[in-house]
Amino acid sequence: MSGITGISVWIEPDNELSCYAVKLVPGKKNWQPEIKHNGPVSIDALPLIIQPGSPVALTIDGKGVIHRKITPAIGEDPVASILPDAGKIDLLVQKVPLTNGEVFVSLIRKKLTEQLIEKLSMNGYRVILCTLGPFAILKIADILDEDTFYIPHWEVSNSGNGISFKPQESAMNLQSVFLHDFRIPAEYLCSYATAVQLHNHSIVPIQVQWEVIRNNYKEEAYRIRSKRTVLVSIIALFILLLGNAVIFHKLSIRKNFLAAELISNRKMIQQLDSLQNEFVRKKRFFSQSSFFENIRYSLFADNIAAKLSSDIILTRMEFNPPVTKPKPEQEIKFNQKTCIISGKVKNGVIFNQWLNILRKESWLKEVEVLDYRQEDSSSPAQFSIQIKVKQE
Repeated sequence: MSGITGISVWIEPDNELSCYAVKLVPGKKNWQPEIKHNGPVSIDALPLIIQPGSPVALTIDGKGVIHRKITPAIGEDPVASILPDAGKIDLLVQKVPLTNGEVFVSLIRKKLTEQLIEKLSMNGYRVILCTLGPFAILKIADILDEDTFYIPHWEVSNSGNGISFKPQESAMNLQSVFLHDFRIPAEYLCSYATAVQLHNHSIVPIQVQWEVIRNNYKEEAYRIRSKRTVLVSIIALFILLLGNAVIFHKLSIRKNFLAAELISNRKMIQQLDSLQNEFVRKKRFFSQSSFFENIRYSLFADNIAAKLSSDIILTRMEFNPPVTKPKPEQEIKFNQKTCIISGKVKNGVIFNQWLNILRKESWLKEVEVLDYRQEDSSSPAQFSIQIKVKQE
């Protein structure tokens, strides 16, 4: 929650109101107070210092506010022990447990609180958190670097046993208080601590037990969550659009690549057609020539190549292979009118189609598959076949 204003109001004996206001701004490590006035101001002068509209964390102290430190017994109403006739008065109660088992109980008339909140509302401020006394300082104990210091009307001690508060009637020498990485004038410490409670939702705030203030607090928290939800949705939509743009760019590149491959393949098909036409002319020439018998195997090879599809690659073509591996000084014997062909094919369907085409050739006696292996569907199959040529 950002843009939070902390206002502490001290009610003087003559009912005059002394206000100290700060606005939270981000610092290096912690939220720091932005102070735009020196010394107390009236409620009516606040709009000249802090722009209205931001949520307000309010601290009230002084005349009309009662603080008592008690050790409550089990089942005892701490309010009744302070004011026996409290049931006849419409009071707001704040209970602050201390580390030693004691409780600081603070009381204020509801009507007085309503009057203060109404004055702030008339000046454009919406109070969503209300604390009595200086006890919001407990919520910033982890950044306090002072052992003992003074704020208006209170002495604050910060020891290993926790923070303790002691009222002071006489005037005190107020100094700035050191909080880790910055200093703050003592008069503004309560305003800052109360505002930090409102900013940090992980902190359970110290506040009066009043349903009106609690509802305001819940409404503001819901508004901030809704705002964050909308912001997260916008960011998610932006990331989605950016992702779509990246995918579209990659698909566009792929499309251009495939288009270039298509043009290249068309040229290869044209070259293949040209080669097939040239083969037909050569075959016709050799069949009519008197040297046909001398170049028979070359014709067979051309004929086989002409029947190949683009999905078949030949790696070996051997005519008249040896019958067996010869031994030293042994005469080599060959398989006459036989051809061993090895290669790679995309799949078995294309392979069978090619075999069926070869079997229709008039010069072939038989076609036998010697080997066929394919590791997986994404890699080409390895094959080896044997062709027997008809006797002339």
